[in-house]
Amino acid sequence: MPRSNREYLLRYADQAINDVERALERLKMLSDAYGGVYKPMDGDVLPELKDVPEGYEGQHGKYQQYVDLIAIQIMSAYNDLKIFKTKFM
Repeated sequence: MPRSNREYLLRYADQAINDVERALERLKMLSDAYGGVYKPMDGDVLPELKDVPEGYEGQHGKYQQYVDLIAIQIMSAYNDLKIFKTKFM
């Protein structure tokens, strides 16, 4: 059982990192299910945002684009959490 504030913060930071990793795994599954081309979780760069997405194929291309945009935001939060944990803990 944690006894200090620092130990509590470390535990909560670890839990948050695990939750974000799980969310990214599920977003990757959604992105794969939509069958699109771009996978930000694999390090690919997203194309510019347009009304009609180019490179997103199939019937669900627009949905896959939205999933990729959400994944990019969550990946930046994930990186921020890791930086917070390493620098301030």
